Order: sequence, then structure tokens, then C-alpha cells
Amino acid sequence: MLAAPLRAVGDLTFYREATSKSPQWLFGYVVYLGFVFSLLATVAMAMRVGPLIQETVAWASASIPSITFHRGKVSVQTPGPIRIEHPKAPGMAIAIDTNRTTAVTAQEMQDQKVAVFLTQSTLYLWPRPDSARIEQYDLSKIVGAPAEPTVLDANFYRAVGDSLPKILYPLTFFLAWLVFVVWKLAVSLIYGVLAVLINALMSAGLEFPQLWRLALVAQTPVVLLQMAQLFLPSPIPLFGLIALIVIGVYLWQGIKQNQTLPAPSPS
Repeated sequence: MLAAPLRAVGDLTFYREATSKSPQWLFGYVVYLGFVFSLLATVAMAMRVGPLIQETVAWASASIPSITFHRGKVSVQTPGPIRIEHPKAPGMAIAIDTNRTTAVTAQEMQDQKVAVFLTQSTLYLWPRPDSARIEQYDLSKIVGAPAEPTVLDANFYRAVGDSLPKILYPLTFFLAWLVFVVWKLAVSLIYGVLAVLINALMSAGLEFPQLWRLALVAQTPVVLLQMAQLFLPSPIPLFGLIALIVIGVYLWQGIKQNQTLPAPSPS
């Protein structure tokens, strides 16, 4: 099993064996590929997101004033208005004005180009730059709020920065693995139809269960390309078309390896 993905790419005789593999073996093969893909996806995300998390924690610790939440109201040492902008992400700008008791409008947030606006008792979020609506949360109605004052300061942001990877990376691995397994099993039916067409054109005489097995294994070269793409600075152009061509070629070769040859005519 460990060497099977390499054989599926570089050893066409492997496709003779693939048509007789059990469903359990094939499912285990997809699970194994999914494990490797998810592990690399998590590493790739950590390489990109990890430094951003640390930079954001350092920025928040140094730039955002200490915020105290108590009994449904917010207070800061400098009541505001304050506008704080992330140096690498202007869209993450935050406005704080704890003297304000009137409602904040979507137009006001757009004009100030802020994604978050915090007033004395309400948190406003502008989810997307193209959205004309904002979300607002009445802090006085938070269920289960602690009776003691809650302070958001530099220590709080550092604690979040330390805890976030412990949650984010395992969750990324699990979701990537789950989506990979479900998607590859589902799309193998689509490529199975392509295999039926190739089989008919070649008059190879294979049955659909055999063709489905080939369709499942023939996705391996594309999976390896997807793994490589995780670490590229930009997506591979026309990747969908490339994937279709590569899988089509491997299906053709796999069917050829299993083609039922006509019996020789008597001389």
C-alpha cells in the first residue's frame, strides 16, 4: 500500500492488479492518499498562516488598547474615537469609540474603511467589502457573560495566538481529509463514465466495476500534482483541463493493460 501511489504513476502494469483489488483495499488507498494530502495541506497552511498569526498577535498587542468588558459595556483607557489599521491588511481596520451610544451605519463603516466598530455597548461587523449590510451584536444581551470584568490586553492576544494553531491545524487536517475522501470517491464515478467511453472506443471488453477501479487509481497522478500545487505561490493555470487530460491518458493506458485480446485465428 505504501508504494502503491508511486506505482500508479510510474508502473503501468500496476493497473492490471488494480482491476482485481477489493473495495476495502481501494477505500484504504483513498484514505491513505487523503492522509498524505491532508498532512501536506496542513503544513502548507501553517507555512502561510503561521507567520500571519504571529504578526497579527504582535500588532494587536502593541496597537489595540486594553479593552475591559463588564456588565454589557465596554471601556478603554482612551475612550476614542480611535482607528487602528493592520499594516498589511487595511481591510482589517478597527474603530473604537466607547463614548458613543448612537448606532453605527453601514455607510459610516464604508466611509471609514473599517471592518470592526466597537461602541460602548455594541459590536458592529462589516463582513465583506461588497456588502451593503453590517452585523451588530448587543453586548448587554450576551448570554453567560462572566460577572467579573473581562480584560482584552496584550496577554489575552498572546494567549489567543498560542491557542489558535492548536485548534486550527487539527481542524484543517480533518476537514481536508474528509473532503478529499468524499470527493475522490464521488468523482471516480464521473471518471468511470469516461472510462466506459474509452473502453467502448478500444473495444476492450472491460466491465464497469473494473473501469471504476481504474478510474479511482488513475486519479493518483493528479493528486500528486495537487500536493505540489499546495506549495506553489499561485495556482497551476488550466488545472482542471490538465487533470482531465492526465486522467484520460492513464485510463487509456490502464484499459490497454487489461484489454481482452482476440483469440488468434487458426492458420
